[in-house]
Amino acid sequence: MITSPSVSHRTKTLVWALLILAAITLVSFLVVDYGNFVGIDEWSHTYTVYRGSTLYGPRPLAMGALFVEYQLVGTSLIGAHIAHLFLKFGISLLVYLLVRHFDRDAHFALACGSLTLLFTVPDWFVIQPFQMRSDNLGSLLLALIALLLYFRSLEDNRSWLLVIAIIFAVSALLMRESVVPVLIGAPVIETILVQSPTKSRARWLVGWIGIIALASLWYARPFLGLGGSTYGQRLVTDLNPLRMARDTLWQFMAVFRPLLGFPLEKSLSFRLPILITIAATLLGFRSLPTRSSDSNEGTSRHYLSWLIVGIAVTVLGFAAFLPTGLIAGIDRIHTISIVGEAIIIAAFVCAITQGIPGSMVRLTVQNLALVVVALYGVQANAQMQQELYYYDAIWDEEAIFVRSLANQMPVVKENTLFVLIQDPSQNEAPFISGWGFEYAMRYLYEDRAAGLITTDNVRFHSWKITKEGIEFDPVEDRLFYVKPEFYHWDEMIFVTRATDGSAIVLGELPEKFHTPERSALYNPDARVERGFIPSRIRELLPPIRSYHLCCQSESN
Repeated sequence: MITSPSVSHRTKTLVWALLILAAITLVSFLVVDYGNFVGIDEWSHTYTVYRGSTLYGPRPLAMGALFVEYQLVGTSLIGAHIAHLFLKFGISLLVYLLVRHFDRDAHFALACGSLTLLFTVPDWFVIQPFQMRSDNLGSLLLALIALLLYFRSLEDNRSWLLVIAIIFAVSALLMRESVVPVLIGAPVIETILVQSPTKSRARWLVGWIGIIALASLWYARPFLGLGGSTYGQRLVTDLNPLRMARDTLWQFMAVFRPLLGFPLEKSLSFRLPILITIAATLLGFRSLPTRSSDSNEGTSRHYLSWLIVGIAVTVLGFAAFLPTGLIAGIDRIHTISIVGEAIIIAAFVCAITQGIPGSMVRLTVQNLALVVVALYGVQANAQMQQELYYYDAIWDEEAIFVRSLANQMPVVKENTLFVLIQDPSQNEAPFISGWGFEYAMRYLYEDRAAGLITTDNVRFHSWKITKEGIEFDPVEDRLFYVKPEFYHWDEMIFVTRATDGSAIVLGELPEKFHTPERSALYNPDARVERGFIPSRIRELLPPIRSYHLCCQSESN
């Protein structure tokens, strides 16, 4: 193990790193809308934490990070954005600390931590704070804490530190199973490339892997016949090695190829982010203490070793997706891999610039190269934000619809079913899935009601009409505490949308559902009780959140 620098040296370096990473965290989101609430999975997420639960599908702690944030700031969209920034900052800081644990070079470690923030994979889920801060970023944060504590416990030979590391590791995998390859693979890589395989360390490694593997059996229950089919299980396609090797290569190309053809002029419109990025990067890196001298550091071979580590960590980051159909795309699968991708870029830049004479000139060239990558990230964020504006408009329509419904019916009786009649030819606005509408109603009416879209094309439930009413079965495996339900005709409220986007409560049954017997029972006014709209709903549902819907209306 490399001898640690003096305490004062490390403290000074850490303070500068904290300041620089904090500035870069803000820079990386200057072009990102603070909300990005698209109104699909967010409804079920919010409903879950409102119920006081962290369970979502087969993941017992999936909503852990969101649960904590919900207790602090409720449904505030600005609060969601701030929570996202804190998670991103924490992850980048942990990457810095992990690299520094094995490398004296504070500049290189800070480059890895910074690029974890600034290098943006073209996956617009990474700028959705509500989605990403739930299981994705939360599990990565816990996994990085676990790995840092594991490596520290090995260095200091402290078993109690290892126990804490195991607690964080198990919590991370119960939040999201895709962290398992990294939790197992990173200690193995460390043992092979850095440490001597002593018997004591081997026992710790075997124990660590055994506990992680044992905890991971929770997700193997369906394959062992100990549980029903899950969403994750249904994603598994095949384990063909050739296909997985091909998909691995494709993922690397999809992530790094855009850098080769990145036109810098595209970023010129983002002057403020550019200036702050350059200032935070160049001045910040210049302020760090200089690299400690060591014969094994600062060489091309040294950084090539880090390049290999980065490649391995990247593959481990998306390894859990290789047997699934999701690997054919890039969406949602690079949350963990971004750590390895940041190391790859930092190591590659440092390796190819080692031939430049003069340490200051070489460091300047390295920083300028990293600034280019940072500008690419700013541009990628801005481009993905433009793509999300389409869903922004959908959320605005949902907000108008649900708020107007709450104004008309602030409280309803227990066991009420809202049935939304909407035209699929209109992009199924305002709700693009019955899943979203169902849990919007459950959350809005505090479990007194559910929602059903009869023309839903995204089936997360089954339903059928009987003589007495509608049998409604939420067959999706995400929320275990939602059970099959039955609603009589006098327990239903049929609604549709007006041209201005507001909700219309239908006084009579639609023709598709009409019979004399059913119509005699149908009475939506009888389902309404006196009450007020909860403050959490008023906070979440402003009259309109963005200008995009207004612009669309004017253009039409």
